[in-house]
Formats: sequence, structure tokens, C-alpha cells
Amino acid sequence: MRALMQLPALAAIGVMTSVALPSQAATPCELRSPPHRLGLLELYTSEGCSSCPPADRWLSRLRPAYSDQQVVPLAFHVDYWNQLGWPDRYSHRLYTQRQQQASGRNRAEFIYTPQFLLDGKDVRPTRSGDGLTPYLAPINKEPSRANIVAQASLGPSREIEVRGTAALAHGSGTAETYIALYENGIISKVAAGENGGKTLQHDFVVRALVGPIAFNPQGVATLEHKITLPADARVNALGVAIFTQDRVSGTVLQVAATERCLVP
Repeated sequence: MRALMQLPALAAIGVMTSVALPSQAATPCELRSPPHRLGLLELYTSEGCSSCPPADRWLSRLRPAYSDQQVVPLAFHVDYWNQLGWPDRYSHRLYTQRQQQASGRNRAEFIYTPQFLLDGKDVRPTRSGDGLTPYLAPINKEPSRANIVAQASLGPSREIEVRGTAALAHGSGTAETYIALYENGIISKVAAGENGGKTLQHDFVVRALVGPIAFNPQGVATLEHKITLPADARVNALGVAIFTQDRVSGTVLQVAATERCLVP
């Protein structure tokens, strides 16, 4: 576990885009949140960090031990390792900024990799025999604080189209919504840096992040977004996650996700 970076001023999360995919239309994927609250598990990692591969492997083994009705995992590859011998092609400054924002909310003095956040708070699931269970159980017992209903489909212009709504259970408050496009089963050969010579496997890797999406005074966020895909993205390995989060406390009010259904 590495302490790496003092916290600078924070920037807004935005959209990461690129290009490519088949142009055929596909049957839309359905995203619908359950009546109970799901956990959002975030891993902050890097291919340049020698202590990160065990955390990556742990995340890859999350299913079927924990179902998609309990937790939605996302792996954010940060960019502050890139200048130390190996530029991680899945990294982005926006993911570093997201980690910085969480650390600021949690009054941490630095950010590090690998780091797991559940419900916006630091957790150490790989150090416990029960893994996530003690952390997840109280979250899953709570009623949902937002209702997410959406469709995601492969559009005619080589992009993912997401349409739907996120509706808060109570008011508009300080909530905001994000859309994450992620990819499973990535194999990466690292040629330099601390992991030089290793072949790494990654799952739940965030390839694009859209947000924050604001709520109107009635507590509804309209989701109408197009995400251009990275050139190397494999359509049959992609998934979409939508989550609503309180920007002040970091609490994730609800998550909805689907994977491996964006097949033309």
C-alpha cells in the first residue's frame, strides 16, 4: 500500500471519450435499481504500482461471492504513477481527481494505491476473512434512497447511448449522478516500471465516466448521454453502471448496473 500524493485543489469530474466499434444497432440493456440499497465498491489502482495486482485479482474474484444485488464494483486507474516508468493506458486524471475528492471528504492527508472505497469510505476487505460482508450487510438492509431506471444501447455512430432517470426518494439535496462505462477481462502486458515483465488481468475497469449530472428541484436527474467508446474496447466485455451519490458526505444513495449485454 503506497502513500503517494498530497491533496491539491480538486477539479470537476467530466467525460472521458475516444472512438470505435461496430455500427450495428443492438437491443438495449436494461438498468433498474432494486428496492434496497446496493454498495458501490471503488478500487483505485495502477499498472505501475507493484502492490496493486493482488487487489486487482481480489476484485476479479468478487463474483459470485457477492452478487450484483449486493454490490457493484468499479476499478479506477489513477494517473499519478504514469511518470514512474510505465504509463497506464487505462488511467485518467479524472479518476485521480475523484479519489482526491473522496480523500478530502474523509479528511485524509494523502491518497494511495491500492485503495478500496465502499459507500465513499475507506475499507480493507482483503485483510478480513469475511471480506466485504461486515461492510455490506448494513448497506443492503437499508431501503433505496434513489430509483434508477435506464436503458443503454450501442448506437449507430459507434457510441453507447444511455437514456433514463434517477429519482431521489426525498428532495434534491446535494445528490448528483454519474454514468460509468467499464470493461471486464482486460489482459495487459507491462513492459516497464515496478510491474515490468508481468502480464496483468483487470476487471470492472472504468473506461469512461460521465458526470456529475444534476437533479432538478423535483429530485429527478434526466439521463440522456452518448459515450464514444475507446478504440480498443471489446463490446461484448463492456458494462454500464449508474450511481447516485451525495457530493458532501460521499454516501452512495443507489447504484444500478448491467454487463455483457451491449452486443450488436
